[in-house]
Order: sequence, then C-alpha cells, then structure tokens
Amino acid sequence: MESILVVASRLDPVGLAASEILRVGYGLEECSGYRYVGKISSFDLELRLIDVDSIYADMLETMPHDLIVFISRHEARTPRPMLLVHPTGNLSGEALFGGRPRCLSIAAAEAMASALRTLKYEASKKRLNYIVSYEATHHGPTIAKPLLFIEVGSTPKEWGDRSALESIVKAVISIARPRSREPVAIGIGGSHYNFKFTSLCLDERYIFGHMIPGHIAWSVDRELFFKCVDMTSNKVGYAIFDWDNLKSSDRSRLIGYARDAGLEIVKV
Repeated sequence: MESILVVASRLDPVGLAASEILRVGYGLEECSGYRYVGKISSFDLELRLIDVDSIYADMLETMPHDLIVFISRHEARTPRPMLLVHPTGNLSGEALFGGRPRCLSIAAAEAMASALRTLKYEASKKRLNYIVSYEATHHGPTIAKPLLFIEVGSTPKEWGDRSALESIVKAVISIARPRSREPVAIGIGGSHYNFKFTSLCLDERYIFGHMIPGHIAWSVDRELFFKCVDMTSNKVGYAIFDWDNLKSSDRSRLIGYARDAGLEIVKV
C-alpha cells in the first residue's frame, strides 16, 4: 500500500472538523478545490472533501488510491459517546443507507485494527469516557476497494469534542505506520457493536474483516458468506463465532459455510 485517500463529507460536522485538524496538523497542501495532499511516513495521503454524505460515495471506486478512509459522524438510537471503526456493505437484499444490496466493499482488516487500537490508546491517554468498538459491516458505499470508516458518536456534543476529533485523526495517521500482523478472521454473531471481537483485536489475538451480526445472519447465504471472506484485504483464516444473538439454525448453516471455505472455527 502506497497511497491513502481520506474522505470527509462537507455535510458532516465530524468530517469537516476532523479534516481541518488533519490538514493543519500534518501540513497538507491544497492542490485544487477541496483536495489536499501530503506525505505521512512513506505514504502519499490525499484528503478530499465531498458534497454528498459519505455513505453515498460509490463514485470513489474509480480513484487510484490503495486505501480509502472515511472520517464521519455516528448516530445511534441509544446515543452514547463512541469511537468506532467498521467495514461497509449491505448484508441483505436492502440498501437503505447507500451502497447496493448484497454488495460489500473490501474490508481493510489490518488498517481497521490499527485504527481501533489507536482509538483505544488515545481515549485512555486523554481520559475520554468513550466506548471504543468495532461495528458490524453495514451501510454504503459499496466500493471494490479496501476501505474503512472511523467515526465519532453519537450526538452533536461528541461531534464537536476536540479531543475525540483529534483521536480519529490520530487513528487515520496510524494506518500509515507499520502494524502487527495477527491472524485475520471473519466475525459472526453477537450485536452490532461487538465488544468480544473488539477485545480480541485490542488484545492482539486476531484482527477482523467483515463482521456479520446475529440479527442479520438469516440473510447471509453461501454466496454472500464467501463474499465476506473474499472481500477482505488480508487472507482470512478464521471464523470467530459469538454465540450471542445467533439462532441455532443460522449457527449450523454458517459453520458449514466456514468449513467449506477452509476456515478454522473459533467460539467465543
């Protein structure tokens, strides 16, 4: 990987504020309207501000960069201070929030792990009372490129928190630096915010690509399961099952798919 595209929506308060911290703090130079470039470690980094919400940015698939990182706000039904990382894609026949039905972006497993660990470190260092977590695969865009979202949630109070915004910028920068290489897994089961998968990553036992939460497992057939495995930037060797919120019928079916894919099965 040699080039990173960082994307922020001009409609997004987190994207706007964090992109300004990134631009000023790391000396990015404007090369045209709403495009800024610089070099971090050995990586070329471009920051681009777009005029649509990030979940609808499928047009970026044509960009030449090796990795796309979206910096974004997070909203939730139960608002809590959160710092989050996740891959994108729609695991059902619906695409209510961007992307295409039953389509995935490439999950940037190594980059997501680096971002997650940096968020945890920054939150601890700054004594931020924020939950740090992986989120399951969800929403758009669905781009056939490695990408990830790094988010601040979940209300305007957190979206304007300078310390939280600085933390997600640090997470972006961490991606451009050497990282450890734990075994790569697909995550299956549990809730949308999967704290078991998060802990396994923070403890440097596994890193995760796509994550299928229990409530949507019913919609994942063999074809889509294999997409989850194949659409990962690092080779997946493990299927880690969180038994919570996973029906027995879904569990047995997905275990069968995992075995067929040659994955080692781990229960947590």
